Amino acid sequence: MQNRKKKLELLSSSIKYVLSILQFPGRNMHDLFRDSAVGQALRVLTRKRIATYPEDTADFELPAPYLQLNRPLDASTDNSVPGDVDGDLENGPNNNNQGSPQRAGGDIMLVTWYSDTDPANPHNWSPGKKLWVSVLILVYTFSVYIGSSLYTASETDIVSIFNVSEVVAALGLSLYVIGYGVGPMLFSPLSEIPAIGRNPPYVLTYALFVILCVPTSLVKNFGGLMILRFLLDFFGSPCLAAGGASYGDFYGGKEMPYVIALWGGGATLGPVSSSVAGNADIQTSLSNSAKYTLTEHVNLGSRSSCWWLCRSI
Repeated sequence: MQNRKKKLELLSSSIKYVLSILQFPGRNMHDLFRDSAVGQALRVLTRKRIATYPEDTADFELPAPYLQLNRPLDASTDNSVPGDVDGDLENGPNNNNQGSPQRAGGDIMLVTWYSDTDPANPHNWSPGKKLWVSVLILVYTFSVYIGSSLYTASETDIVSIFNVSEVVAALGLSLYVIGYGVGPMLFSPLSEIPAIGRNPPYVLTYALFVILCVPTSLVKNFGGLMILRFLLDFFGSPCLAAGGASYGDFYGGKEMPYVIALWGGGATLGPVSSSVAGNADIQTSLSNSAKYTLTEHVNLGSRSSCWWLCRSI
């Protein structure tokens, strides 16, 4: 048991040393690793020995304002927040003490960031980190949307392979679109729950999305293909459900119109590019059965590559 503990500590210190010398513009690489799916998994498996937050360290001290407000409330002292803390949609909150906790009356305490420059606040991320996360969300969205019209290049072969009409074969496209229409009704509210957040729906559903690409490319009956097409984009829909909200988590109101425009443009580029990719695959196929299988393998390859790019470091 002692040897295992020493090995974990050695592994933890080695990773921390490597990450400490790998610098990212404006921030330490450690933060990027810690916030990734791999980092969070290692954090759980090693019981917070790897990918730690400042609060996990033994020498962490709670800032003075929080220590003061942690004491019992003195009825003779008024520590409530002055003014209207709710503000309005146009001007934002009216709380002038954003960098410290305040009592909002009674036993209610408003807890904010440690300071206005708290690096844990996504709005204080470096431009490099914001750009990196923005590209990940864009590539994630692109990889899901490209699967819609990529299917249309193989519709002729689906008609002949499964002996169905062209109208019935078009269900593969329709069900895919329905999937990313239904999915956001579930995943969008889930991403707003603090205990869940954005990343778990992104990572878990996209893992299922990539896995489902395998049976979709190998299925031997038309009914199974249609079910899988629906499930594919149902599990790929969190990018549509919360992609824009994720940008709002670290960009301000001035940048958001431009960011959303670029994100929407990238999403629209997916179906346009898929027609080109699908037809190119059809031209290089050797037989009708190979056409359908290889078209779906292009789909699988693009999603798998994007998965490792977006969710690993």
